[in-house]
Amino acid sequence: MSEAKSNSILTASAKTLRSALIDCSKADRAQFLASLSVDELNALLSDWEIWARPDQLPPQGDWTTWLVMGGRGAGKTRTGAEWIKALALGRAPFASQPHGRIALVGETLGDAREVMVEGVYRPSTGPLFLPYLKGAGASFCQYPTKLRRRSGMSAALLTPPQIEPVSLSDIKAYLKIDHSDEDDLLRAFLTSARIHLEQLIGQHLITQTWRVILDGPFGAVITVPVAPLGAILSAAFLSSDGDLVALGSEAFSINQPSGPATIRTIGGQVALAGYRLQLDVETGFGATAEEVPAPLLQAIRMITAEWYERRLIADPGSLPALSKALAPLIAPYRTVRL
Repeated sequence: MSEAKSNSILTASAKTLRSALIDCSKADRAQFLASLSVDELNALLSDWEIWARPDQLPPQGDWTTWLVMGGRGAGKTRTGAEWIKALALGRAPFASQPHGRIALVGETLGDAREVMVEGVYRPSTGPLFLPYLKGAGASFCQYPTKLRRRSGMSAALLTPPQIEPVSLSDIKAYLKIDHSDEDDLLRAFLTSARIHLEQLIGQHLITQTWRVILDGPFGAVITVPVAPLGAILSAAFLSSDGDLVALGSEAFSINQPSGPATIRTIGGQVALAGYRLQLDVETGFGATAEEVPAPLLQAIRMITAEWYERRLIADPGSLPALSKALAPLIAPYRTVRL
């Protein structure tokens, strides 16, 4: 397949998806968005070709100068930043291969970094700022989307929260939105904001269940990489023969729910049982929003408001003003990073 043909197919696909999202009913759109994973939602929201207006896409044909004129809030900065990012990553239809040298010119290094690098940051595809590189202020690269795990520990979500701690009506009142045109977008932002906040503080907000795998040997007290612990639902160990042998949740008790979360063995059988332990646990402050600390609810509102204004999902830590405002709210609740 030729490069030109491949690019045209990608362009047509983006336009088709955008048209489909606009033309379908609210119920169908909500069903479609609900079927996507968090990574897929991030990918959808970060695909500039889908969300850009026609005048925000680069001109076709051969040209040397692209002049973008518009009033305040017209999206000039976003237009340039998304185009530069696409060139750096070699994304069709903007570029056929990654561009190695791009000059980002700003009044100060901080301005260039905040607007042109971190302004389009996303965990999976965002640019990485490397100030120590000689002759370059930043380097664009692909990010892994998997959470980092401590050595000998891993955790996988089994059952997600049944509700979001901040409701749609709550955030619409906070943002003073009196229409329903962007309800689906706000729901996606609320879910992503909750997940980002959970990663920031190392604790889950609403009740959910996780499967934790721990490598031994084990002592009387065992650290668990999820918090706050609410209940131990089941336990098993991997024997020397490779079999998974049930221990029963009664083999453990919760020693400390968070900061970090630890469990205590009962009867000492785990120390002799094997070298890999599998636990299904329930985590979260509770099943309702009322059980989540108020400062954390406010943090979700602030993150969502920032994303709504920027029309993107970004790591709160990459937005200096937001990060500074969040710090005193979340500091009392930070524990071992998930």
